[in-house]
Amino acid sequence: MKRICALLYIYMVCLLPALSQPTADVSLPPDTTATGWYNLGNAAYRQHNIPVAVLCYERALRLNPAADDAAYNLSLCRAVLPDRFATPSEMFFVSWGKAVVYGRSASAWLVWSLFLLALTLAFGLLFRHAERVAVKKVAFLALVVCALLTLIALVSAALSARRFSTECRAVAMTTTPARLQSTRTAPPDRQIHAGTTVTLTGIISPDSLAACTLPDGTEAWIEPRDYEEVATTP
Repeated sequence: MKRICALLYIYMVCLLPALSQPTADVSLPPDTTATGWYNLGNAAYRQHNIPVAVLCYERALRLNPAADDAAYNLSLCRAVLPDRFATPSEMFFVSWGKAVVYGRSASAWLVWSLFLLALTLAFGLLFRHAERVAVKKVAFLALVVCALLTLIALVSAALSARRFSTECRAVAMTTTPARLQSTRTAPPDRQIHAGTTVTLTGIISPDSLAACTLPDGTEAWIEPRDYEEVATTP
């Protein structure tokens, strides 16, 4: 009952104003779950408020990278956006590796590492106490494989945690210019439409423009007031 009341409070106090004003601050309590953001994204999508829906789905994926429903709905939102960006070229194994590592949260990778560590210890005991040579060989091979997988899981957990602790993403809440130079006197090089997600670099120009990386890898300068950060905690 408490969760239902909290969700209703969030919906009435925070989401409804955001639906009527796309540039509104969509900030919810820091204990909001990935499921809560997913549900809010669905509500915004049904109201045809794509920028708010994109922001909510991005926040759901930040909390739970393995939320397939949120990822699918986010792809539907991006399909109707006017902006089209070419995917930055990467080697196949790099793209595949990122998809695997970032497809699970750091906590999920830690759970896998504990499970694999337990298997490593079990095969180690089997190797030590087995009497038959064939069993010892199989146990040793399994021990080595599980140890390597444990190490990979730990590295993946560290990379996933580092990505979400250092990467600062933001969603455009209104159509806004993007410049290749860090001054407002420079003419806009392109228009970024509402709902487009960029990665902020943390650099602010003397004209108070924020440096960012567009989805195609282009470095640009944007108006911070036109964007809402995906991260909800300080």
